[in-house]
Amino acid sequence: MNKYFNNNILIDLKKHAEGQAPNEMCGFIVDDNFIPYTNKADEPEANFKLSGKDFIDASMRGEIKCVVHSHNNCDWVSKADQIEQQKHKIPFGVVFLKNNKYSNIIFWGDQLLVQDLIGRPFIHGVYDCYGLVRDYYRTKCGVNMLEHFREMDWWDHKKDDKGNIIEPAENVLIDGIKKEDAYEVSLNDIKEHDLIFFKIKGHFCNHTAVYLGKDLILHHMFDRLSNREPIGRYRRFITNIFRLRGVK
Repeated sequence: MNKYFNNNILIDLKKHAEGQAPNEMCGFIVDDNFIPYTNKADEPEANFKLSGKDFIDASMRGEIKCVVHSHNNCDWVSKADQIEQQKHKIPFGVVFLKNNKYSNIIFWGDQLLVQDLIGRPFIHGVYDCYGLVRDYYRTKCGVNMLEHFREMDWWDHKKDDKGNIIEPAENVLIDGIKKEDAYEVSLNDIKEHDLIFFKIKGHFCNHTAVYLGKDLILHHMFDRLSNREPIGRYRRFITNIFRLRGVK
């Protein structure tokens, strides 16, 4: 996940993130340099905020290549981060800290080269099951699926006042496919490039994969590397299969 920027930038990011902890640091990668800015969020230990003046100032120094910030004891990309990245159309990066010490760093955004589809570490919000199938379709099939912003644990069930299990307010997969040009097909009619939904260890649809043909799927399970696996071991968890129009 760190192949986009040189080692000097990565070292500067790590040092600055640790130096600002437990607050979130923030800044820009401009040309080939990291330029830190003051975090103007009301709660800097939980959020980051860059002003419009910061963006203007950074752009006057050179080309803004990335917006960066840090997370302390939070090893995923928040829904707010996903929304901001899409709004600005600039790659984003997060330095992950564990108890104020560096643990990982990632970069994401459609403006960057697509990561390898096999062997990705799991980072919820960008490098997860939906992120994988979205990258598959845009690189292998020329189809640009919508980006669906998602909270951590969106798939987890809740209970009403009577103790009855209720669906999440937003199901990223089910609600998302309704916005795509797709139609449902049966398991008997499945073919290469079809999109499969699963319900695995949960009460609702919570996982997705691409059918590769020859009884193989491409998917990215929580806390595992993305990989190819036989569909047989997951067949009993399948809830829906969709085919995107425009995919040949």
